[in-house]
Amino acid sequence: MTTLEEARAAAMVVRIKAVLKERRNDPRSQLRSIVLGLARAAGAEDRERPWFQGARTTVTYAEPVAGIYAALVVQRIAAGTVETYVREARGEGVSWQVIGQALDLVAKAKEEGRPLGEFAYDFVAGEPGDTRREVTLGYTCGSCGQGVSDRGPYNSHPADNERGHAGECVRFNAEVSAFEQAKEW
Repeated sequence: MTTLEEARAAAMVVRIKAVLKERRNDPRSQLRSIVLGLARAAGAEDRERPWFQGARTTVTYAEPVAGIYAALVVQRIAAGTVETYVREARGEGVSWQVIGQALDLVAKAKEEGRPLGEFAYDFVAGEPGDTRREVTLGYTCGSCGQGVSDRGPYNSHPADNERGHAGECVRFNAEVSAFEQAKEW
């Protein structure tokens, strides 16, 4: 991914944040509707309360226990969707650095004194708890169509980080060439 592509990806994150700020409660109300719909489908009763003390408008919500579980299900689905998009991004050659920006991890990585790409990989793939076990993230390469096992941005050479590309994979071979030219191998 070129510097221009990385800058475009970073700008997209900034624009999405601006849209969310502009729309304020719109995404929240949509999520509340989804949670309420799940709870209703399971047979939970609706509850109603004033929007705030003395308000004429009311808020409809699910029985609290049903609402908690339905919200948890939505949260888990959203987390799975994040992972799906990370896999799609890696399949298109998006760097872990840019993925870290998209995951809004810049401040946390800086706070822990870690490179953003490595921090993003650990955030998605999970911290390795057992040093005998290798943590990998699998995705399908958008260039060669092969299943790739991504070991993260820790090793220097792309061939050490991403295994499974086809020998003629244009994207991967371009990454290897760029790396070797930069290191003068």
